Amino acid sequence: MDREWRRPFGSAHDDRITEDGGHEVLGVMVGVSETEVFRTQFLRSLRERGLAGVRLVSGDHHLALVKAIRKVMLGAAYQLSSVRDCEWPRPCR
Repeated sequence: MDREWRRPFGSAHDDRITEDGGHEVLGVMVGVSETEVFRTQFLRSLRERGLAGVRLVSGDHHLALVKAIRKVMLGAAYQLSSVRDCEWPRPCR
């Protein structure tokens, strides 16, 4: 067969900006899709590991992400990210 079959998958990563301007990766998770359930599980896993006091979440405008943030990060504001991640196989924008 000449066609390559790719299973869709979802990934999530969170990082934070430290007081001195650096970045820290808080968590990474890969799943079979980017559903609300997947995103909710990921955010809950961060909270269970001690993430607290979140005031602002910035991300893409994926409805599942927005819903998960509202469920898990109670009281946190949400903002559409102004920086677009690199998307393989397309170049960074």
